[in-house]
Amino acid sequence: MDQAELREEKVLSQECEERNRQLKNRIWLVYRDELRRVQDLPASRKSGNGQRDTATKKNVRL
Repeated sequence: MDQAELREEKVLSQECEERNRQLKNRIWLVYRDELRRVQDLPASRKSGNGQRDTATKKNVRL
């Protein structure tokens, strides 16, 4: 990343932090160099084992 990209990323991060400051939950984030709402992100694709998503407290052994 060059200096201009770093500056832009910092500005976006600060804007995101300001918007989220008064909220109970984190709604805003920086995604692919844009300020976006969490609910507007594309659904994540499942890859790999997938075991992490199905584990619950009652079936996890310690």
